[in-house]
Amino acid sequence: MHTHILPQMDDGADADDISVMLLDNLESQGVTHLALTSHYYSHRDDLNHFLARRNAAYKQLMLSYDGNIKLYLGSEVYLTEELFNNENLFPLCYNKSRYMLTELPYDSEFNENTIGLLNRLIEDYSVMPVLAHVERYSFLMKGVDNINALVRMGCIVQVNVNSFCDFFVRRKLLALAQNKLIHVIGTDTHSFVKGSDYITGYNIAVKKAGAEFVNKCFENSLKILENKQI
Repeated sequence: MHTHILPQMDDGADADDISVMLLDNLESQGVTHLALTSHYYSHRDDLNHFLARRNAAYKQLMLSYDGNIKLYLGSEVYLTEELFNNENLFPLCYNKSRYMLTELPYDSEFNENTIGLLNRLIEDYSVMPVLAHVERYSFLMKGVDNINALVRMGCIVQVNVNSFCDFFVRRKLLALAQNKLIHVIGTDTHSFVKGSDYITGYNIAVKKAGAEFVNKCFENSLKILENKQI
């Protein structure tokens, strides 16, 4: 649900052969479906230009990749005021659904401005924000109340699978999981150094949070990719 494998798009894979090797590596660990979510910064790049680059990178990748993972186009969208200069944001969403992987500033305190931007996505654009790697936001990790408020708004919560490997982060994630405040899991794969080890975090998540929780996250992922309500 969260990767930077599409070649030469951002700070992830920088060549087709690296992209293919990353996909093959993840397939060997059991991955069957994967979203290609390149970074999109609306204050730096025109939407049409980004979409054209993304489509070209995808076509180029498909000339080289012959594996079995089912690939879906998406994007990781940095939330800014400039984003709302666009009339339609569905092309940025997973598989042209209404679910959009959304990144917020790491120093965000989720003040009225941040809440207002998220509300605009939901109310004005019918886009459901999938909040990327929420464990990186210290404000959200202070307890379950802040995340619960965002979920009540309509936000979907994504965490990175390798975060279950960190004892201190895992304790907070388990509290969220117990309160049904984690909906999908991603790898945030950028390279063989960052995010390529899927199976270790997966096994820990199953052991500590339970197979039922992990399977529910997988079910949610497929529903999002098929634009069904979770």
